[in-house]
Amino acid sequence: MRKYMTGSSKTEKVKLPKPPHLLDLEDKLTRQLGTKVAIETRKNGHRGKIIIEFYTLDEFDRIAEHIGLTETETI
Repeated sequence: MRKYMTGSSKTEKVKLPKPPHLLDLEDKLTRQLGTKVAIETRKNGHRGKIIIEFYTLDEFDRIAEHIGLTETETI
């Protein structure tokens, strides 16, 4: 009730645990790519994003090569 009295309208989002199949897929991708991978989905689960972390440009190049991207242009 206090938040209504002070005028605070900020609501906290409840973070639901990830389903086991998504945790398993994150783990498989992490092991395959050798870096942290996170999968974030929206409410309906039909959209989302895969986040692949890298910590150096060399690591980025290694990951890109691993997923089949080749350098075609030099800067």
